[in-house]
Amino acid sequence: MSTTLVSGKRTIISAELSKGGRGTSWRVGLTGIVALLLGHAPLLVSYFRRLQLFEHYQFVPLLALGIVWLFWGRLRDIPRDELASGVRNGMSVGRLLIGCTMLAIATLFCSPWVGLISVIVCLGMFLNSLSGSYWRSLLPVWAFLFLMLRPPLHLDLTLITRLQLETSRIASTVLENLGVMHLMEGNVLVVPQRRFLVEEACSGIHSVFALLTAAAIYAVAMRLTLFRGVLLMTSSIFWACFMNLVRIAATIIAFENFEIDLSTGWLHSATGIVTFFLAVIFLAFTHQMLRFFLDPIDPHKVSYWEQDSNPFVCRWNGTSSRRRTQSDFAMSQPKSEKAASVRSKSHVLNLGVAGLAALAVLWQIDALKAEALSIEPPAVIANLTSDSLPQVVGNWVMRNYEVQQRNDHPLLSEFSKVWTYSGRAHGAVVSVDYPFRGWHQLSRCYQAQGWELDSYAAAPLSGSDGHMLSEVRMHRPTGEKGLLFFVLMNHKGQPLRDPAVESFLTQTVGRAIERIQRPFALRFPEVAPNSGVTTQLQMLVTSGGEEIPSAVSQEARGHFTTLQVNVAGMLAGDMTVAMQGGTP
Repeated sequence: MSTTLVSGKRTIISAELSKGGRGTSWRVGLTGIVALLLGHAPLLVSYFRRLQLFEHYQFVPLLALGIVWLFWGRLRDIPRDELASGVRNGMSVGRLLIGCTMLAIATLFCSPWVGLISVIVCLGMFLNSLSGSYWRSLLPVWAFLFLMLRPPLHLDLTLITRLQLETSRIASTVLENLGVMHLMEGNVLVVPQRRFLVEEACSGIHSVFALLTAAAIYAVAMRLTLFRGVLLMTSSIFWACFMNLVRIAATIIAFENFEIDLSTGWLHSATGIVTFFLAVIFLAFTHQMLRFFLDPIDPHKVSYWEQDSNPFVCRWNGTSSRRRTQSDFAMSQPKSEKAASVRSKSHVLNLGVAGLAALAVLWQIDALKAEALSIEPPAVIANLTSDSLPQVVGNWVMRNYEVQQRNDHPLLSEFSKVWTYSGRAHGAVVSVDYPFRGWHQLSRCYQAQGWELDSYAAAPLSGSDGHMLSEVRMHRPTGEKGLLFFVLMNHKGQPLRDPAVESFLTQTVGRAIERIQRPFALRFPEVAPNSGVTTQLQMLVTSGGEEIPSAVSQEARGHFTTLQVNVAGMLAGDMTVAMQGGTP
């Protein structure tokens, strides 16, 4: 009886609001959220275009379709009168102001990453206002949006590198037990006639993210409990790594025994598809095993179970094995109707949000366009040849020179010109990498390649008026030691200060200022000297397993300073062309 009265009361109130013309307040929420979402459009386009450059995130379009499908299914479970009530009540002014603030921050810093966070939060606030007491039903689906958010500090690439290292180590053990002759060198498995880089033979390690997402979507679609969902997602990581281990072993055995190369061409792609679907099948088996162990006990199938008196059966069937139903998400009382705002205030708020969104779109388009135009490298750097750096530096002699070009690499520069020097005991690889925008934290790139940092410091550049170079000591789990020197220079050849040696507060403030200055770097290079195009000079000295002596470190530091003076002098003589990308 009470439910009928409450439902009838809701219907009467809805009719009164409709007749009285007070239901227009929903436009504040609905119009505001549409304006906020459209205001993020340029940042979102930039974010997803860059995200597709990462191989392990190329499944995101399918993830988006899965989220839409899940949202549609959950919204259909919510009573229509509840949705209508949420639309009429709209989103509160306070939440709308939070969304506008986040939009302003993302636009000011021109950060696609922050823009996606803003969109997710705005959608969450709107869906919470829309669904009311059924918000718990939409919460797991809304949380899926965070799977599109790439982790900061390249943590995803660090995880992939660690998985590749562990996979190669275990694969080496498996091949040894199978009697396959090979040699392990870091992430490289060497057989008598071929070297297999684990990244090539096992690019399917990226399927960890795809399989983890598939397991999460399945758990939400089947309305599994949190405990079962976590177990299923954890097992997906295991099965992805296991099947890629099988893939590595199969690739090497096929090459050794049958001279079939599964690491290139269509065979490589076919092997990846087969191993992924096998991992999906094993994931389905895992779910069936979880059901076998965690499903409720049926007392009718076993005669000695007494449903009413057996405490174990009652306890088990009532807690750990219980599956969520629609009644778990709905509260007993419907949300109360709220009075509508004054119509004039609603229109003013709508116009204000729409105006802010329009300004944000214009600012974002202009900032992103300025960044794209001002990424042209200095002409003098683009024209470097093997003779541009000294053939002899101290007791180091140049042995090799090569040019590397990368198309749309998400982390590295588009071009690298590499000189290889050798000395009496140690040599070095010198590279001029370009173009970058502002500061580029090179140490994170090495961490993503499996290096672990031992020390990080800034050392003075001799004769550079207080400027510093960055010095990093590091090692790999395989035992290899490395000494890295690097510096970034602006269009005048002036070294940039390394923010990594600053305090966290100074780093944060400096990074924020640099992001704000970027759109102005092309038009006002003097105002934003460190936010325009930069050129990176690096030197890497490595040893097989022994520590690099201090005398070698001191010698390498001096040679790096000499090379930096050469490159800085070239940039200083090309100031006009540096920011315009022309030819002298």
